[in-house]
Amino acid sequence: MKKSKLFVLATLCLAPLVALSGCENPKYFTISASSSNAAIGSVSGGNNDYIEGASVKLIATSRNESTNPFICWIKNYSSVYSQDSTITLSSSEENKGNYTALFQEDNISSMTYAMVSNISFDGEYSNLEYTIQYSTTDNTGMSQQLAKGAIQNSEQKITSNVLKLTEGVTPIDYIFSATIIITDITGTTNHTIYLTSMLLNDDSFNATATATLQQANVTITLSKLTKSLISE
Repeated sequence: MKKSKLFVLATLCLAPLVALSGCENPKYFTISASSSNAAIGSVSGGNNDYIEGASVKLIATSRNESTNPFICWIKNYSSVYSQDSTITLSSSEENKGNYTALFQEDNISSMTYAMVSNISFDGEYSNLEYTIQYSTTDNTGMSQQLAKGAIQNSEQKITSNVLKLTEGVTPIDYIFSATIIITDITGTTNHTIYLTSMLLNDDSFNATATATLQQANVTITLSKLTKSLISE
């Protein structure tokens, strides 16, 4: 009888330890939100660590929608996440990071993000495949992909990530490379063009808020990210 009681007692004592050992520590993910310019637009939500699966609502509000409309949310300073001013995220490994609410400045030349808006080839073609890479000139980061896709016969919408042009008021210097594969109008012959060591920063943009990277017979145009550009 004593042995039976001791066994039951030992089981009861060990049960909480077994239960605890089977539990995993909850995961938390940081989701932060910021405004591209707090003087013309504000954000609410985020800026905290959230347990996995928690719902996180981010809201972007323009102070004057007619002159400084909300454009989009940019995730981790490199890609357009959504054009909706209110987004709801589930806290996860995939969704963690920084979300910047981009508002249109009074002067377009003051916009701090850009994207590839056009690629042109001096000659006839049936298909143009493009891959554009970039890195900072100080070599602090690995080369990243800015744009990849294909266009046929004439100018079409380019598939592009975004480029942050300044850190505060300091321009960020970038170096670009590109691989362009041209298929002629017969659709039978391909030739490849490699573009290397093309330099660009915020000072490269002109009064129309565009900048060009040109080598051989290929011209790559980047435009400041505006409401009209992203809505095209």
